[in-house]
Amino acid sequence: MKHTGKIKKVFSRLVSGVLAAASAVTMVAGLGTVTASAYSNQNTKLNPQQLVNAANSAAAAGTYNGSGYKNLCLAFVATIVRDTYNFQDRSTSCCAYNYGSLYMDQWTTSWANVPAGADIFFGGSTVNCNGHKAGHVGIYVGNGQIVHAWGGKIQKTTVQYVINCGYPMRGWGWHGNYNFTNSAPLTYKTIKNYQSGKMLNVVGNSSANGANVTVYQKDGTTGQNFKLNKSNGTKSFGGVAYQKYTFEAQCSPSRRLNVYGSTSVSGNNVNLWTTSGHDTQDWILTPSPYGGAGYYIIRSANNTSCVLTETGTANGSNVQISTYQSGNKNQIWYLGTI
Repeated sequence: MKHTGKIKKVFSRLVSGVLAAASAVTMVAGLGTVTASAYSNQNTKLNPQQLVNAANSAAAAGTYNGSGYKNLCLAFVATIVRDTYNFQDRSTSCCAYNYGSLYMDQWTTSWANVPAGADIFFGGSTVNCNGHKAGHVGIYVGNGQIVHAWGGKIQKTTVQYVINCGYPMRGWGWHGNYNFTNSAPLTYKTIKNYQSGKMLNVVGNSSANGANVTVYQKDGTTGQNFKLNKSNGTKSFGGVAYQKYTFEAQCSPSRRLNVYGSTSVSGNNVNLWTTSGHDTQDWILTPSPYGGAGYYIIRSANNTSCVLTETGTANGSNVQISTYQSGNKNQIWYLGTI
C-alpha cells in the first residue's frame, strides 16, 4: 500500500546535498558565486514586466551594478531578479545547467510561447568546475530576444544567436519558481520513444487505477498526453541535483505514472495510480547521450538506476522500468508538444 499525501508546487526550495538546509550558503562553481536561501513571501504576485524593464536597462548600459558578469550568467540573472523585487535572499544552484534542471517549467526547444520575464535555459559542451555541463541562462524579454551575461558584458541578443553558438535551448521557467502574475498552467505534451518513434500511451485512454501503459503510434488521444508537475524536492544523480516530477495523464488527472509495487526494481510494470506522494511516482529527467536537445532518460526517483523502458517497438508493446543500459535507445524519450 502506498502512502497518501498531497503533492503541491513549491515556489522556493533548497537543494539537498547541494545547498545548505536552512541558512544562506555561498558557492562558486563554473558560472558564478551565489547565495541560496528561501523566499519568505511566496504568495506575493510578481509583475514580470518589471524584470523585463530592468533587464533591458542593463543591456543598454552593457553592465549591471558596474559588472559585465563574465562567465557568470546565472549570477547575473539571480542578482537582477533579487534586486528588481527587493528580495532579501534568492534561490540558486551551482551552475545554469543544474539550475535549469531544478526550475524548468516547460521542457521545449521552441521559444514561440515563452512568456516575457521568464528564464530561458540552454545546454552546451562547456563544463564547470565540477566536471558537469555548465549551460547558459538569460531573461526572455519578448520578440525572440533575451538579455544575458555574454562575452563579458550584459547584452540583448536573439535566442537563435545563442543556439547558433552551440548552446541548444532546453526550456524555460519562472526564476526560483516565484509566483509571477502571468504564470501559466503547465501544458500537456507527448512523450515519444527514440527507438520506435511511438508515444507513451495509456491503454484505452483509461482513467482507472492500474491502467496499463504501453507505446503506440501517435493517435491524438488524451491517453498520449502528459503534464509534468513538479514534485517536492530533488534527487541527486551523478553529483547533480535534479528536480523531481510526476507525470499526469490527461485521460486521468487524479492519477500519476506509477511504478507497480513499493520499490522500483528492474522489470516492474508501469501503470497509472491515484496520486500518492510516494517516490515511485516521482521521476527525474537526465540528458540523453543520443538524439540531441529534448531527448532524456526518465529515471525513477525511487531508484535512479531504473529507467522508463519500452519492451518492444510494435504498437501495444509494454512499458516498464529496467536497469539503464548505455546505448539502449528503447530507454530514450523525447518530450514534444501537442
